Amino acid sequence: MEVKEKLEVSLIEGQFEPKEALEILQNLISHKVNFHLVKNFNSEVRYGVKSVKSLERIKSLQEANIEIQELLEKAAKEGQELSVKAKIQIEFI
Repeated sequence: MEVKEKLEVSLIEGQFEPKEALEILQNLISHKVNFHLVKNFNSEVRYGVKSVKSLERIKSLQEANIEIQELLEKAAKEGQELSVKAKIQIEFI
């Protein structure tokens, strides 16, 4: 079996009620924030310095979470369903 050097995987693909979409997306964002919190903590313990990259990513994820919540609240008020798609692209660099 040949191993590819590039891969694309569909992580999320479907139509969701706003409440379902919120649960899925907040769980995903929460896991990413926790990953970066641990990464920052490890950097502080090991090297005595904060991980600027992780702190910036946490801020970015928190801002995205607010935007997602606002959009999903609007969809819920208007009785709309949502199409949510998330792809993961992996490639050698």
